[in-house]
Amino acid sequence: MKTIYFLALLLFTCQVSVANATSLSFVDPTMPTLPAVSACDANQDGFTVFDLTVQNAVILEAQTGSSSDYVISYHETLTGANTGGDIISNATSYFNLNPFSQIVYVRIRDVNTSIFAVGSFQLNVDSSPLAINLPNIVLCDADVNANDGSTLVNLASQTPLVLAQQISSPSSYTVTYFTNQANAEAGIGPIIQATNYVGTNGQTIWVRVENSASGCYAIASFQIVINQPPTLVQPLAPLRVCDSNGDGIAVFDLTDPVLAQVILGPAQLPANFTISYYLTASGANPLTNVGQTPLPSSYSNVTPNSQTIYIRVVNNATGCVNATGVLTLVVQQQAFATGPQSFSDCDNYNDPYDGVYRINLTQYDFSILNGQNPTVFLLSYYTSLADAVSGTNALTEAEAIAYETDPDTDTIWVKVENSSNSITPYCYAITTINVNIQRYPNPIITTVNNVNTICVDFVTNDVVRNLTLDSGIVNPSAYTFQWFEASNPSVVIGTGQSFTVNTASVNGATRDYSVEATSNSVLGCTSLSSSFTVVQSGMASPNFGSIGYEVINLSGVQSIIVNISGYGTYEYSLDNGTRQASTIFNNASLGSHTITVWDTEGGTIYSCDPLIINDVEIATSPIPAPTGVTSQSFPAGATLGSIVVVGENIQWFATPYSNATPLPLNTVLVNGVTYYATQTVGGIQSTARFGVTVQVTLGATDNEILTLNYLPNPVKDVLTIESNTVLKSILVYNLLGQKVYEDTFNGTTIAVDLSSLQDGNYIVKVQGDLAQKTIKIVKH
Repeated sequence: MKTIYFLALLLFTCQVSVANATSLSFVDPTMPTLPAVSACDANQDGFTVFDLTVQNAVILEAQTGSSSDYVISYHETLTGANTGGDIISNATSYFNLNPFSQIVYVRIRDVNTSIFAVGSFQLNVDSSPLAINLPNIVLCDADVNANDGSTLVNLASQTPLVLAQQISSPSSYTVTYFTNQANAEAGIGPIIQATNYVGTNGQTIWVRVENSASGCYAIASFQIVINQPPTLVQPLAPLRVCDSNGDGIAVFDLTDPVLAQVILGPAQLPANFTISYYLTASGANPLTNVGQTPLPSSYSNVTPNSQTIYIRVVNNATGCVNATGVLTLVVQQQAFATGPQSFSDCDNYNDPYDGVYRINLTQYDFSILNGQNPTVFLLSYYTSLADAVSGTNALTEAEAIAYETDPDTDTIWVKVENSSNSITPYCYAITTINVNIQRYPNPIITTVNNVNTICVDFVTNDVVRNLTLDSGIVNPSAYTFQWFEASNPSVVIGTGQSFTVNTASVNGATRDYSVEATSNSVLGCTSLSSSFTVVQSGMASPNFGSIGYEVINLSGVQSIIVNISGYGTYEYSLDNGTRQASTIFNNASLGSHTITVWDTEGGTIYSCDPLIINDVEIATSPIPAPTGVTSQSFPAGATLGSIVVVGENIQWFATPYSNATPLPLNTVLVNGVTYYATQTVGGIQSTARFGVTVQVTLGATDNEILTLNYLPNPVKDVLTIESNTVLKSILVYNLLGQKVYEDTFNGTTIAVDLSSLQDGNYIVKVQGDLAQKTIKIVKH
């Protein structure tokens, strides 16, 4: 019951008459009976906010004057209303002082007359429904299209939760549902079919609970969460198990994680789902399951060879179920593959050092099948286990028959498959052919810095510098070795990775060595290297009984002749000059010299040590060598006494060396030999020697020439020569061996004009039809 206090003031009419003015009449303000103002309290404490100015319209409507003539104010006390004091300043948002119920006073004053009226009205606080806290509605997409994120939702399932949060009887409230907040606030356009609403995943629903008596309400929201059921792969490839005894019954592992992943597909993790299997489709469906229990994890089929079972998949997080899966169990006869097989051989194909080998893989088919029917159990060959398992990249028949291995080793995977089942062959077995191709060793004899010489002392035959031959095998511990020398190939001279040549060969002969390397494996692959030539060289040594050189003087020309022996090939230098192949140094200057004999067998760097001969002296001689013609011809049987030279006390030698023994004058001349002459004057023999090379003419006699007459001698201008045979030519030489005159003739008597020659001794060689004669003349 609302009580309104009203103070009635006497109304009066005041009429004022003013001269020459209009007559005015005033009516006092009046205060109507004001209705109570109610507001909803959200927290149930009896206090809330009121807009007191809602009474302005009611108050002004009761007045006769214009609304601009009045001022309305609100007060918490009657005294304040009567005096105009204690005005409520926040009349539009006034917070009541007394819980649940309070009287507020109102004053209306005429601004023209200041006459006012006072009234009051009741403030009532109505309790609102309590704030609502609702969970989301979470359910599975269970309609026909189970993957569209839309399904039937019973929104009213939230109503008991809403009412349970209120303090009054549930019958005091009305609960409605809306698709947006605005409608919920206004209480318009509620969802009619709240118990059978087609909702979508993620949709927000607003709920309004209203006090039926007061109209106070509260709103809240929740979301519809529609979880999709698990996705199954269908149709599934049969789950096959191989049967070893042929009865068509086998044990299937229904908990195999591989099977679970196949059923769920790659995008779903098996750990997030529970998979079970049933004998019937109705048993798999939890809505129609009638007493069926899941099949055990190790299940043996009840119908031979093939059986169909049904799949139920539950999402462990959402509880959503998919019971539409079907799985076929297939039992197939097991294939067997005997092995592994092995093939080993030395690399006898093509290049013996590349480890590549051609092999016919099919030669092992019979052993691998081991009695299985080759028309039912098929073999295929692969270069990797992954390919064999997947059945991809199999070798062709031609490749299998002529397979070339990878270098050294190779593994071939052989797959035996049962082809009798109409389903793609599954019951296979895999074995291997392990191919081991051993490369032949490839010994190549090498030495440090590619040296191929040893140095041997020519006198003692001791090895001064030996030579180590290496087999060139990288991993020598895997091989055994035998070394041979070509002159005696049946005798093993060494068994190590390397062999050191440290003995001299007979007569300094060059020797050829080879090495045979044999693998330590059971194959014992063996190779013999190419020959390696070892040259025997060494420092030169002076000839026996010699100091290593001879100084000679041929016709006044000083020469040094090196007299050495050795195993090497040598070059010679005088006083560290240019090296030369000749052993003779001509035109040697007077004084002391050094001869170096260089070994060239090992090249310029690795040759044997040089022989150095110091203090080689060249001295002068006061007596010159004899003179004459250096090439003279004689008939067979002629002796040294027949050679014509100019000098005194002539002695002949077989060599130009000073230590040679003189030859007797009756020594028979030998064709092509050079003889060397000295002269002795005043008891001093010439150091220099004059050499004459003789040509012996077979079949000619000296008697014909001995009949030769020549005059005058000495000659001044013309020399006349007569013979009983025809004379053909004449040659004149000075004592230096230089030809100074030459002419041809055809007669038995000839006249030779020598007037142009200088005075001195000359050698004249006359040639006839059958023989020749050399004479000595004097020109003055």
